[in-house]
Amino acid sequence: PKYLKLGVVQTSTSLTTEIFKRMCSKSGSSESEIVSLLQALPRSSYELDEVLRTIEQAKSTRGSLFLHKVGVSMTLDRPDMSDKCQHHFNRSIDCYLIDKDEEFRKGVFAYVMKECSSGNSNEASSSSRYFRGIVLRRLPELIKLDADHAAQLVGEMFVGKLNMIISSLEKMDSGRVAYSFLDAVISGKLNKMDTVASQELLANLTSNHHHKYLTLMANFQPDRVYQYLSTNQSYRLKDALELCQKRKIADAS
Repeated sequence: PKYLKLGVVQTSTSLTTEIFKRMCSKSGSSESEIVSLLQALPRSSYELDEVLRTIEQAKSTRGSLFLHKVGVSMTLDRPDMSDKCQHHFNRSIDCYLIDKDEEFRKGVFAYVMKECSSGNSNEASSSSRYFRGIVLRRLPELIKLDADHAAQLVGEMFVGKLNMIISSLEKMDSGRVAYSFLDAVISGKLNKMDTVASQELLANLTSNHHHKYLTLMANFQPDRVYQYLSTNQSYRLKDALELCQKRKIADAS
């Protein structure tokens, strides 16, 4: 591997696969060594699917991520390989989300933003449209990872689907996912990170969304209700009063 990495020797694709198999089965081989070799090798020196299978079996998350990203770039905007491209993109997200390092996991947000914004024209490419569909399906996982960054993602790419997104989130985990998302937007946490995305989302929230937020707050963090009502005017007074009386939140009513 050392001489391969330095470019001193070249091997056939089959031999390169065998080298990775030995690295993955060898006790003491680190994930960083696997990734370092992958980064050093020219793409033509290995068969992607074969090496990927070996590295995934060895549970090398970051090695798998590297190869799935290669797979995305190889098949991007090729109509005959659309399914494969989507598979590699989806598995790239998997690799981020199962990584042991929390900060590394959050790298998924920059990655999906980059891929979903790709394209050779002013209109979104076919691949980026497919990618956006995948991100929408996986949005609950992204919110659980980091609600603020997930809200920023929605503000950048899915403002027109905001109502649909909130409606679908309400059905998950007894509304906790929807609450985390709405809280990131309404509490001002997103505004500290991205003022533009925050303003876009706030401008598209309805009084029903604000009432849903208040209802969920009463469910999960009733001690925050008084402060929210004291500092906001976006709620419906009559409905808020009925909610507080029903939930016996005395200081807020």
